Amino acid sequence: MKIGLIDDAKCNLRNTVRKKQSQDILARGSFPEGLNSGALYERNVSQSSNEEILYTQCYPSHPREHDLLQRVSFHCENFVENMNVCPEKFHAILCLSVTKWIHLNWGDSGLLALFSKIWRLLKPGGVLLLESQPWESYKRYRRLSEAIRTNYSNIHLHPDQFRDILLDKVGFRSADTITDNLSGTVAGFDRPIIAFKK
Repeated sequence: MKIGLIDDAKCNLRNTVRKKQSQDILARGSFPEGLNSGALYERNVSQSSNEEILYTQCYPSHPREHDLLQRVSFHCENFVENMNVCPEKFHAILCLSVTKWIHLNWGDSGLLALFSKIWRLLKPGGVLLLESQPWESYKRYRRLSEAIRTNYSNIHLHPDQFRDILLDKVGFRSADTITDNLSGTVAGFDRPIIAFKK
């Protein structure tokens, strides 16, 4: 399941880069001889490796887009338990809809370990984008396993305290709500996203 999500993420990244390349080409309005916008569309939709090579030869990637494919990577890893020192530092870390699962599986200590590790991985001035689930949503999953049931009953840090924990205990300098009650989102996913700056 997790590997499937990583494959989906890689596919989405490639499609995003290709879409941007197509938009740039259409904006310029110039196509190689024998290639029109219809053919361009067919090449974008096609999964054939030969056509992909032809597309790449006709339209070499913009350096930034090529760099994006080189710089972005996806890993399947237990972030809480793998506390190895990472030599890389990041400008931004997304933590969307996962705090509940870490909290239920590793309790308060796991959640604090997550926040601490994120802080260490960020560059000075780096940003954590956090979307935490409300406490009510924990209750629905408290019986999934004996470990989760035990952790749930021992949780003292609730999601409405995360902001203060990240600012006062972990060391983030500021917190700004960047979204709140987004319209058009799937039910249950219209939670606020808060940007914490290191």
